[in-house]
Amino acid sequence: MNLCRVCDCEISIRHGTPCGHSFCYLCIKRHLSGHDTCPVCGRRPLSMKDLVGLRSSAKKWDSRIRMGEDPKILRVLYRLKRYIKEDRESG
Repeated sequence: MNLCRVCDCEISIRHGTPCGHSFCYLCIKRHLSGHDTCPVCGRRPLSMKDLVGLRSSAKKWDSRIRMGEDPKILRVLYRLKRYIKEDRESG
């Protein structure tokens, strides 16, 4: 189970930062309304436009793999797709 580092609950709509941390969409949106840093590591500047939903990340990686990029990306894609599947199954 992945917990949001802001609310300490299971992440329902997962959004990630460029520094690799994941949060509930509403939690990170609320945090960024008053701060410009990652709540975990303090990386700045960080804004809503920097966030990536995992579903869109999986699609982006999938298209890169089809274009013949490094096969190591397959592992990342597999993990992202697994998280998406778990997210859908959990409601």
